[in-house]
Amino acid sequence: ISPGLFVPAFEENGYISQMDLYVEKTARAFMERRYQSSRKVVPVAINLSRMDFYDNNMMKEVLDDVRNAGELHPYMRFEVTESAYAVLEEKGNNILNELREMGAKILVDDFGSGYSSLNMLKDMPVDILKIDLQFLDSKDKSDRGGNILNSVVRMAKWLHIPVIAEGVETRQQADFLRTIGCNYVQGYYYSRPVSITAYE
Repeated sequence: ISPGLFVPAFEENGYISQMDLYVEKTARAFMERRYQSSRKVVPVAINLSRMDFYDNNMMKEVLDDVRNAGELHPYMRFEVTESAYAVLEEKGNNILNELREMGAKILVDDFGSGYSSLNMLKDMPVDILKIDLQFLDSKDKSDRGGNILNSVVRMAKWLHIPVIAEGVETRQQADFLRTIGCNYVQGYYYSRPVSITAYE
C-alpha cells in the first residue's frame, strides 16, 4: 500500500506516532538480529512525523532505544521531511541534536520541495539530504530542473553533506545523477520495496 494513502489518514486520526514507533522498533530489532548473527547490516532510515515531536512518550522511547542500541549507532537513521523541519520548534531541534550526539544520522527528506531550504541548512541539525527527482520533470524542456539539481548537489558538497536522490526509475536518470556527482540513489530502477525474507 502506498504511504501516500495511509500516512495522511494516520496523521488525521492521531495514530501516526504509534505507527512510527512500531516501525522504529521493528527496524532496530531487524538490524540487531543481523548484527548479532554477524551478517551485513545496512542502515535503515526511519521516518519521523511532525506529530511525533509532540508525543513525549513516543520520543522518550525512541531516545531510549537509540541510547541502548550500542554497536548499532552508526546504522541508525531518522528522516524528517523538509516541511516538518520548517515548523519544528526548539524542542524538536533539541531531540534531533540528542539523536545525533548518540551517533544516529538525521536525513532531510523531500529537500527543495518547500521554501526554507537554505535557511534550514544553516540552522538545523542535518547529516544527509534526500532530493526527489521531481526536478527532472519530463515536461521541463529548458533543463532548469537539471541545473537546479546540479546546484543543490554542488552546494551540499561544499557543506560536506551527502545527497541521496530518490525516485530514480530510469537508466537516464541514474546516468545524469552520476555526471553531476550524486553518488547515492534509490528508486525502482534498482529495486522495488521487498519483504524481509526476500531481502535476506
